Amino acid sequence: MKYSKKAAFINRKKEISFLKKWIKEEPEYILFFYGPKSSGKTTLINRFIQEHLDKKEFDVKFLNLRETFISSYKDFIQAFFRNEYL
Repeated sequence: MKYSKKAAFINRKKEISFLKKWIKEEPEYILFFYGPKSSGKTTLINRFIQEHLDKKEFDVKFLNLRETFISSYKDFIQAFFRNEYL
């Protein structure tokens, strides 16, 4: 995807290093990104995918759950699979 305006990407070496290590481990956990609005979560994920993942090896899915009320693990699973198959 091409954007008309590039987001600033400053001082994220620690996070990128963590993601590079985490992605090499055998899948065991779901990794959540959370933080204040406009803190760079999506930019960090997009940059990591573009620069560090082999698109042939990984199938990346992005779910925006901002408008979904999730109060339990069951709610999360239902939202995940409901979005997956729409």
